[in-house]
Amino acid sequence: MYLLRTGKQNAKRLEAVRNTWASGLPDSNMIILATESSATSLSKFGVNACDCPEPTTSASEGTCCIESSGWGAAFARRKEFDWIVEVDDDAYVHTENMAAALKSRSDEKAIVWGIPGCGKCSEVTGAGLCGGSGYAISPANLQMLVNNNTEPFNVEFMRMASKVGWWADVAFGCVAEAHGLQLKMLPGLYGWKHRNDIEKTNAVMSLNPKPLLFHYQTPEDMHILHEQFSNLTNMLPDEVQFTKQQKSNNSRNTMNSYLEQLDLYIKLQNSLWDKQ
Repeated sequence: MYLLRTGKQNAKRLEAVRNTWASGLPDSNMIILATESSATSLSKFGVNACDCPEPTTSASEGTCCIESSGWGAAFARRKEFDWIVEVDDDAYVHTENMAAALKSRSDEKAIVWGIPGCGKCSEVTGAGLCGGSGYAISPANLQMLVNNNTEPFNVEFMRMASKVGWWADVAFGCVAEAHGLQLKMLPGLYGWKHRNDIEKTNAVMSLNPKPLLFHYQTPEDMHILHEQFSNLTNMLPDEVQFTKQQKSNNSRNTMNSYLEQLDLYIKLQNSLWDKQ
């Protein structure tokens, strides 16, 4: 199941999400969240209305309130799904790759998967999550956070959020760590905007890591990505054949490139954090 935060100005983004990466998902597999006023203006998308102040910036009380409400909604439906994945409304998700990546990690316990390392936790040692990349948690681990009562979780989440500058991703990671969960990297999440088309195409074609999510995508970008992935899927088998050596070289080079970009991304995020 996907949790997606949005706002009243983002109808074009939601339209693109619905017509691209989420087009193959049942409506029940996504919870779209916004304030009550925004939900009214976005009613055709089936947005869940949250009793929250309107967000003023990416890091705001309203944003954190919406996210907290979303986790409560996800907890209520946790028995229906194997994973809950939080994403932004300007992200493109390769749902098949995401499902496969998480399935392969099902046996690892007490973990939140995403990109850790952003911000600083106020009550535990460590950092939070880099939220533009998305993050995933199993129902069992969400149970560890909520413990069958969403109200104390909401209070704890909002208290933590107020201490970390109202960054919802950092707050969620810090709350998770406070409850004994580890934050681990899920390769294939691109939280950053690629510097050029070649870099982005290499990510799309990558075998290791397989692409899971691209952040900072315009509606037009989402349609282009969707067409690119559709074309790859429709290629004849001999068009995508690689020798074992080619596969090995591709995997090593693309993973090294991914890790280099990831390191720069986390450093940039934390330089912005330090300037707060």
